[in-house]
Order: sequence, then C-alpha cells, then structure tokens
Amino acid sequence: MPNAIAAPLVAPPQSKEPKEAAQGKDQAAAQQFEALILQQLVKILRESAGKGGMFGGGGPGGDVYAHMIDEAFASEMAKAGGLGLAKVLQPQEGSSSSLQGTVHRLDMRPPTPSSVSGQSAETTAPGRAAQGLTQGGAAARWKREGVLLPSDLSSRFSTQEAGGVARFNVRDARGYEGYAKCNLFAFELTRRAGFQVPVVGRAHGWGYPGPTEVVKDTADGELRQQWGRVVRGESAEGINAALATGQRAFLVASAGSQEKDPHMAVVGRVHRIEYDARGELQKIVFGGWDTGKEGAAPFERRTWTRSEEGGEGRLALVELQRASRGAMPEKPLSSRAGESLRDQNYAQVLPKGVR
Repeated sequence: MPNAIAAPLVAPPQSKEPKEAAQGKDQAAAQQFEALILQQLVKILRESAGKGGMFGGGGPGGDVYAHMIDEAFASEMAKAGGLGLAKVLQPQEGSSSSLQGTVHRLDMRPPTPSSVSGQSAETTAPGRAAQGLTQGGAAARWKREGVLLPSDLSSRFSTQEAGGVARFNVRDARGYEGYAKCNLFAFELTRRAGFQVPVVGRAHGWGYPGPTEVVKDTADGELRQQWGRVVRGESAEGINAALATGQRAFLVASAGSQEKDPHMAVVGRVHRIEYDARGELQKIVFGGWDTGKEGAAPFERRTWTRSEEGGEGRLALVELQRASRGAMPEKPLSSRAGESLRDQNYAQVLPKGVR
C-alpha cells in the first residue's frame, strides 16, 4: 500500500485573501499557541501547589474540572499579552508563511539513534518512529495474518531465568501470526520514540500487555508500578499542546463490547473528547496510528465511544512517560517470565521465504 507516513504533514495551501485578513488569522493562531503553552505552565503550577493551594481547595470533581480553569486563565493571560510569544511567532512583513494549521504539525522524519534512545527528548515524537515500522513491506506484517520479524519488535529486554534466558517473545510467539497486533504496534512505536512502556511475563519470554489488560489496569485510576498515567478530564487543547512539544505520548485502549474485539491506538491529535462526571473517558475523536486489515497505517479521524451494549465498550486514555536517560524504556510489571525456547531455531519457525 502507499506509504502515507513518508511525507510530513504540512499546513493547507494558503487561500487568496486580503493581507489584513491573513495577518489577523496569523495573530489569532499565534495567540492560541501561546495560550496552550501558558495552560501547561498553569497546570504545572497548580499541581505543584497541592490541594488547597492554587485556585481553591479541590473538592469533589475538582480534578475533573481543573483543566477548565487552567484553559480559561491561560486564554485570558494570552489575550493580555502573556509572555510575548505571540508577537515572536507571527510572520514578519513580507513573509509568505502562515501559522495556520501548524500548531499540531507532526515531524515525520525517520528517528535518529539518539532520539530512539531518549538522548534527544526535545526532538522525538511517535510520528518519527512510525516510518521505520511501516516502510516498504513492513506495514503489511502488522496485519492479523502477518508474521513479525525480530527487527519489528527490536527490544533487547531480557532476564536470566532458572531454565535459561527470557527474551522479548516475538520468536517464542512465532511472529504473532494469526493474532491482532494493535497493542504490539502501539507500544513498539512509542518505545522507539523514547517513551517508557510496560512489559509482562509470559509462559515463554516477555511481551507487551494487550488492550483489555491495559483497560483493566486503569480501573482504579492508577497503573501498576506507575508505568504511565491514567488521563482523566484533560481537554483536547491540553493534550494537543502536549503532543506538539513532543514531551508526552498518549495511547487509547478499548476493552471492546463485553471484552470482545479489544483495540489500541497511538494518539496523534485529539479532535474532541468527552468524560463522565468522574472524569472517565466516554468518547474520543482522534487521529493517530494503529493496525487494521491493511496493516499498520496512520489515520486522520476515528471515533471511539464507551458503550456497555456495543461500540468499543470501556475506554482508557493513558499518558506515557519519557524513559530516563541511559535506562532501558521497558518497565517489567511481572517478577519473572518463562525462558525463551526458540532463539536457536527461529529460522525453522518462520514460514517459507520469510527470514
């Protein structure tokens, strides 16, 4: 299939409009971007102040609606002049560039070794790792009937067990042929982008947890061993601002209706998001990356809705943390895994012609 990820997403072509109108749009876009940055700063200040600190006591529902206060406060600050970023961001006289459509633009260049290892945290993002996982014929290997190679799941995580070494189990799982691979793709994509990901022990080797397992892990609002953060009540604007900086990554996991057809995807941009009174995710309209009938590919807009009698069932939005510099990004959630069995004869496991 065409490799839609190879080219960077760019702003839409400029329409022929009066100079004053274009400048007005640039000014509005610059002010909006500054408001997003200010919102993140206000959020950090509020969280560091603790309960009863900044903006009140944080009573029932306070965590859910705090982002609304942050958003409104930041917007007013930006209108009043803010930090002066809006003026700096606006194109200079004579420039043909425009800020319209660039706030949430993703850098799709292939990852450098330093960015994959987490050494350049300021410049990495999930979009940069997507090309390496989908270029050439690799995209098709992520289909249900596809067979993954060790290079597709390239984690070097392993532990010494009583019977031998427990390695990341793409070999022991026979390339995951016949299995849905959305969770494998989502976690491998974010791992390569420099984010910390969970691994769990299997009967043979280590592996990534599935969507249903992730959703169950979020039930009490916390994740085992804090491998990530359960997102509750955060606005689409706040999430998009975080994505634009490249410092945060988000996954959406669905347990499916009555735990059938679970699915997982990496978030690239949120168009709309809704929560219930407790702050739990009810609906999300977003673009990003996942796997389907054609393999791994980006998508511009999908709608996932929580429903007990259809749709995607229970949903969870999880924020991943940056892996510490010099540390392995894999965080084991199990105490051990079974030893790997097929490292020496892996060539015999793969279908004919696939090596």
